[in-house]
Amino acid sequence: LKLTLPPASAPSPCPPHAQRRVSSRPVSPVFHFGGEVAAPSCGCGVGQDSSCMAHADKGRPHEAADHAEATGIAARLSALMLRRWPAPVHDRFVFFDFDRTLTVVHVFKSLAGWADSQVCTLPALCTMVRPHALTERGQMHRLCSLGPAWIEQAFGGTSRLALLRSLLASLTDAGCRVVLVTRGYVGVARKCLRDSELFDFFEQVHGNVGAAYGEGTQFDSDIASKPLPEDEERLLGSEYAEWDAKWQIIFRYMAEAKVPGSSVVLVDDDEDEIGSVGHAVSTVHVRGNAG
Repeated sequence: LKLTLPPASAPSPCPPHAQRRVSSRPVSPVFHFGGEVAAPSCGCGVGQDSSCMAHADKGRPHEAADHAEATGIAARLSALMLRRWPAPVHDRFVFFDFDRTLTVVHVFKSLAGWADSQVCTLPALCTMVRPHALTERGQMHRLCSLGPAWIEQAFGGTSRLALLRSLLASLTDAGCRVVLVTRGYVGVARKCLRDSELFDFFEQVHGNVGAAYGEGTQFDSDIASKPLPEDEERLLGSEYAEWDAKWQIIFRYMAEAKVPGSSVVLVDDDEDEIGSVGHAVSTVHVRGNAG
C-alpha cells in the first residue's frame, strides 16, 4: 500500500486522463488489501492470504500465512488516514473503490464473463460460472443464484472480511464519512456489501445502473421480465449513478461539504483513478490490482 498526500498548494481539480468505464488492461499478479499474496499452496492460484473459491463448497478456506501481519497493515492504513485529521474541523471523507480493492475478485468481470488477466489470475472456472450477465438486473439474479458463499469468497474469506470490518469501523468511529465509488453496478455492490455486513459503514454507493455496458447476454434477455425478491429489488441503483468519472463524485462531495483536499482520501487499485485526483487529495494505492 502506498499513501500519497497532495501538494501543499494543490492546483485546480482537473483530471489528466480521459473518462472511461471498466478497464481491460493487463495487470500484475494478484494482490490483496494487505499486500502481495503468498505463493499458492494448492495450485488454485489464489494464495494463502485469501480463501480458495474452488474449495468454498468444501468449507476449507486458506488461512492467512501471517494474520498478525495482515492486521498490522490494516491498522497502519487506518493510522495513516486518521493522522491527517487530528481535530474534526471539517467533514472527513474516505472514498473506496470496490472491485479488487475491497474485493479480491473482480466481481463485475466475473459475472459478465470478461476473461482478461484480472479474472484469469484467479480460478476462472470457479469465479466465472455460467450463465454470464452484463446488466445490473442480470448480475443481481446471478448473485442470488450463486449465494452468500460466493460473495464471501469474493471478499477473500472470513478472515479478510473481519479485517475490512475492523478498518471501516475505525474510520466511521473516528467520524469519517465513507463512500463507495465503483465502475461496476450499484445494485451488485450494495448486495455484496449487505450480505457481508459491510453496507452500514458506507454513507452512499455510487456506480453504474441498468444496462450501462450494453443490452447484455441471452441470460439478461431471458431474465429481464423476472422480478427480483423485494429486498433485492430495493438495492438496484437509480439517481446515484449520474456521473462519468470518479473524480466528479469526489469533487462534488468536496464542494458541497466545503472541505479541503487534506480532508479527503481515495483508496483505489487503479493508477489512472489515483492519478486523476492525486494532485488535489490524499490517495492510498492498493498495488497490483486495476479495476
